[in-house]
This record gives sequence, structure tokens and C-alpha cells, in this order.
Amino acid sequence: MPIHDAQILHLNPWWQDPAAIELDPKIRALTTRRFCWEPPALDAIDVGLRRVHTLRGPRQVGKSTTAKLLIKRLLERGERRVLYFSFDLATAHSDIADVIQRARQLHPDPDGPWYLFLDEVTTIADWQLGVKYVVDNGPSDQDFIVCTGSSARKVGSEQLPGRKGAGRHYLQLPVSFRAFCVHAMGIPLPEAALTPGQMLTAKGVRVLRQINLASSDLARAWRVYRAVGGFPTVFDGASS
Repeated sequence: MPIHDAQILHLNPWWQDPAAIELDPKIRALTTRRFCWEPPALDAIDVGLRRVHTLRGPRQVGKSTTAKLLIKRLLERGERRVLYFSFDLATAHSDIADVIQRARQLHPDPDGPWYLFLDEVTTIADWQLGVKYVVDNGPSDQDFIVCTGSSARKVGSEQLPGRKGAGRHYLQLPVSFRAFCVHAMGIPLPEAALTPGQMLTAKGVRVLRQINLASSDLARAWRVYRAVGGFPTVFDGASS
């Protein structure tokens, strides 16, 4: 797929105005949803220089939204060399280096470390070779890179050993039933989980009685949860 400058500029409007991130469809959708939930990966990802991370998980669990929220945080702290690109339609691992090279040519202040978000990059065969080339031959040895993908096999198949600092693999899963009950259905549940032994204590008995009071709401929530499968994008319609 030929990479056009217009595509890069369209996906990175914050190069001209950092406030443009607020108009991003993923960010705007968060302001209108009844279900507000931040995936654990959002705070777990180490956003530091000299990092090459992967974020994997099934489609529709919000990996792209996580990337956009990280970008929003970076812009709010004053970072400007932030690149996002979706590789859904890309076919060659050389596209990865091409996008990043073009971005550096288009950006008004390209010199220095970059924050690179390569979304759905595992759709490309041998994508690791493209990332490896960028890491080994890029103009900066300080860049932060997040590679997202839906294929566990493809994301986890290359560790990029010895490349750039303390990169890690992160996993984003569908929303848990407990988070769905609390955040989507508004069912009050105890904060702490109980071990089998704790269930026999006075505190455990109080927690179990509290859960029992919500048993009818929990049964209704379970029926909805089974239908949506823990995917945030379909919660609003299902829980209304």
C-alpha cells in the first residue's frame, strides 16, 4: 500500500494543534459513553524513552483507544513528536520505516526522541523486521515505540532482544464481569476479593451478605455480560 503524506497528517492533527486530540473519534466516544472504564494496560505501560513495547489483545477491546489516551497524556505534558499510524491496510514491513521517515520529514520539529504508536502492525507479514530496522537505523536511539496487534502468535513471536531498554509485552483483555457490574450497571460491590479462608471470617460474612443483597441485579448483569462478551464498544446499547 503506498503511504501518502496526507494519511500521516490526517492521523496526527496534534502536530499543528495539540488540542486536536480532543476531536479524535476514539477520545470523543469516551465522553458520550455511559460505560467509563480504563483498561489496566493504560497505567501499566511504561511510557519512557528507549522502550519498544507490544500491546496485544482481541479486536474491539480498546487497544487503539488505549493508544490515543497515552497520546493525550503525552501531549498534555508537552511532548510534540508523537506519531500514530494504523497499519490495517499495509502489506509490507518496509511500510513501517517509510511511515516513520515521512513523518520526520513532515514534522515542523523532527529532531529529538519520538513517541511512535504503530497500531495493528501485526497485520503485516514479518512486521518485526520493519520495527527492528527502525530501531537499529533510526536517527534517534531514544525513541519510545508501542506496537499493537490482535494476534498473540504474531505479537509474541519476536522479542527484539537487545533492542532499546526495557521493552515489555502487555495484554489487554475484555472487561471483567466485576468491572462491568460496577462501571456499566452501577451495581455496588466490595472493593477487595475474598480468599476461601476469608469467607469464614466476620468480615467475609458481611461481604457475602452484601453480594447477596445484589443477587437479582447480578443475575441480570450476567445475562447482559454473556451477550456482549466483555467488549466495551457494545456495552452502551446492551446496558440501556
